[in-house]
Amino acid sequence: MDNVRERKPNPQALAVEIVASALDVLRTRDGVSISDDLIAERARNAIAALEGAFDLVPARLTEVVEGFREATREFRLAADGVRLMLQAEAGR
Repeated sequence: MDNVRERKPNPQALAVEIVASALDVLRTRDGVSISDDLIAERARNAIAALEGAFDLVPARLTEVVEGFREATREFRLAADGVRLMLQAEAGR
């Protein structure tokens, strides 16, 4: 193991992964027919647009990634709450 270098996390790849997870909601929750390749492409495009629009450097991108992660978590919690509310109303 001494010869194995520890890899530093790639903030851009992590950001793409987070955006792709958020886009996957279109398929899993909303039933939109969209391929994994198209989700990955759109996620890469979104991060590239953010980098261009905000002139992000890796340190700043890490902050943006954390913001995406928190927003995604909050979105999922809100969506779950709405789903439960709708199910409760439908059961009345």
